[in-house]
Amino acid sequence: MPLRRIRIIDDGIRSDFIARQEEHATRVAGFDAYEIDPTACSASWLRGTEVLWEGRAELIARFFPELGLFRWWWAAQPEHAQLASNRMDEAFAEAQRSDLKALSTRQLTLEDEGDAEMLSRVAAHFAHARAMIRRDEKDQIAYYALFDTKPVRGLIKFAADPIRTLPPGAVTSPSRSMPPPPAETRPSQPPASLSVRPLREPHREFLEPVAHVAERLLRRACPFGFRQALISVSIDTTRDKARFFVQLVVLDSRGDLEAIDGSKELLDAVGAFITDDVRSGNARWRKFTMRLLPEGDSGVAIRAPEVFS
Repeated sequence: MPLRRIRIIDDGIRSDFIARQEEHATRVAGFDAYEIDPTACSASWLRGTEVLWEGRAELIARFFPELGLFRWWWAAQPEHAQLASNRMDEAFAEAQRSDLKALSTRQLTLEDEGDAEMLSRVAAHFAHARAMIRRDEKDQIAYYALFDTKPVRGLIKFAADPIRTLPPGAVTSPSRSMPPPPAETRPSQPPASLSVRPLREPHREFLEPVAHVAERLLRRACPFGFRQALISVSIDTTRDKARFFVQLVVLDSRGDLEAIDGSKELLDAVGAFITDDVRSGNARWRKFTMRLLPEGDSGVAIRAPEVFS
């Protein structure tokens, strides 16, 4: 299978990934031994009895040098198996979004170990791994992605001080329809219990998944950083089916406003947020906004979430 697109991606991310590898090497400098438990997905670096670093290790792939076969972590599973959720799933999702056949094909035939390492490195990058380790295991080479036990990327912090900015102009935004209840059970007017519900700020735990997804889109669209971003959600109930629209606008590091293309993942996160907010007892709202600020190099802070009736 041609690897031209993967080589182009690797050229762009290799220096950054090597820097992450070196950072990990510095943290575990002087270690006597390391342990990886593939079943428990755990890893630890030790100096005597002192733990220098411990975290999560997830299999990326296995390479069989004698046969030239390369298999991804999910290749040994049955076609319709329900796989346990792990952080490498993000790499597979990115491969599907970007139509990267090499990262979404169960088994590849490669010329040498260099290609196996390159493929594993790109997948580890997409999964935001802190480092990657190569291990000889019998007749094969296994590549593992290393993660901090508590995720660093996408860390959400809340800040109390609101920031007010002029709203951006209208942009073309993704939308999602919400099916109405069956006709025979649909009331002609909103139930009294909904009409008297107080309108309040949504619970913060409902906002975290939306912020996580938006943070990944922003980091990808603004590799040199951004100043702040605005997420706006509007609900249209004038048709048979209620529809919601999502806008993500960013003020980049140069001070320019840009509209960021949404994704299915963002729509799914917003749809879940709307459902959870309704179930929590909040009144129906017409529009919701929240601002995101970069929090160092590793996350975003949520500010000024507001709902409008």
